[in-house]
Amino acid sequence: MPTARSYEWKPISEWTDKWFDDALPIAIEAMKLEMDEDGWNAFHERAAREWSVESGQIEGAFDIDQGITIQLIEHGFDANLLSEQRNGLSKEQVHQMLLDLKDTLDWIFSFIKSERKLSVNYICELHQALMRSVDSYDGYFLDPPTKELRVAKQPLAKGKFKDLPNNPSRDDGSVHEFCPPFQVSSQMEELIRIHEELEGRNVPVLVRAAWLHHAFTQIHPFQDGNGRVARALASLVLLKAGSMPLTVHRDMRSRYVRSLRLADDGQVHGLIDLFESCVYRLAVSLWNQASVMRPKVIDASESLDEVLVALGENFAKQAGMTPVEWGRSLDVMRQLKQLAAAKLGDAAAKTAHQMSIAGVSFSAIYGTASYLSEKLGVARLENWGQESFVASSAPIDTLVVELKSMLPAKLLIGFDRFHPIRKGFLGVVAAIEFGDSIEVLMPSFFAHFESVGLEPLFEAWLKKAINLGLVKWHERNQ
Repeated sequence: MPTARSYEWKPISEWTDKWFDDALPIAIEAMKLEMDEDGWNAFHERAAREWSVESGQIEGAFDIDQGITIQLIEHGFDANLLSEQRNGLSKEQVHQMLLDLKDTLDWIFSFIKSERKLSVNYICELHQALMRSVDSYDGYFLDPPTKELRVAKQPLAKGKFKDLPNNPSRDDGSVHEFCPPFQVSSQMEELIRIHEELEGRNVPVLVRAAWLHHAFTQIHPFQDGNGRVARALASLVLLKAGSMPLTVHRDMRSRYVRSLRLADDGQVHGLIDLFESCVYRLAVSLWNQASVMRPKVIDASESLDEVLVALGENFAKQAGMTPVEWGRSLDVMRQLKQLAAAKLGDAAAKTAHQMSIAGVSFSAIYGTASYLSEKLGVARLENWGQESFVASSAPIDTLVVELKSMLPAKLLIGFDRFHPIRKGFLGVVAAIEFGDSIEVLMPSFFAHFESVGLEPLFEAWLKKAINLGLVKWHERNQ
């Protein structure tokens, strides 16, 4: 008998919420404008290799060392870098799986350019392409003599819906129930119908990608490989909107699994937040490659005069361009901070007034602070998934509303300019603090120093963050 609550499958449905538009796609478009065709093609190749490695890695199809992974991403898939796998796969098989995954992403790009509509048939083709080199899967069966559940290799029907249940058992003994085989076809048609409806209503791309991924995993239509297909479908949605493929890195696996389980229970914002973190992670890579500040490569074998001239050019470029772009991002931050200050001050005053009417001992104090890594920095790293690019010890310019009651809290809106080469990327994180604990309220708001029309997007984001913070505070005081 299960020792924990099992998950009972239910038909897929549309997520209902008042979604806010995301400014990150605007920033990505601004970055793309800085790249020539060769630069974009080089980035696309690198991103495709990274997607291929991490997609198979997080699925458990193979296990590749982090150092080897970097070499594969930077220099291409070389079978000689790979090793035999503990699951019995040879390095040649792993190499072919990587090629299949990358070919599939290239095929998705071609699909988008052809302007074909997503269909059930295409999803079956996608499964067939992704699983081209996979001939079997671990199938479970009941052993008649012992009445025990045993595992054995079963042939994989590529591009064909499952004919047996594929409900996994968790470590705690609970069972996650997916769509029964006899309902898969109708649920897949419903998946396409809702996807088209969300697309037609211009629901924000991160929401559409996260919904399609989650709904597909709830159906789990194939006997094996559903995770790879789900991430490919989410990537299709993101790429079609001019964004990045969904690359969930191995160090985000626990957050990925947790977000999917929360979405099963109707708490979907964590999954949307995760998708944004994944897109941001690739966006930073794009920014590095797109940088017009990239210094000229200096050849030490050249004469001293030539080296000194090259050094001078590089430092002049850095001195001339960085302050301009960094300064523009500061202007953007000041504008958004001014808007946020007015909204937060108003919210604090109105909350205090309502509490006084209700006869509750309460005060709301609005102010500013600089939060370090042990405070908002922790929330920032969790929300952005970018330890390698975010300096967690750096102070974050933060607006604070202190909610003083039986269980006091601090509503935090942190503004941060960041990037290794200081290209003027701005991120705003919303969180609530209860004593020593801090919780991210929603996906961060991102902006590029050249972004336009940010105020309405930011105001909608900020309003939702304030509302969520007040609700969280109220729940803790019940």
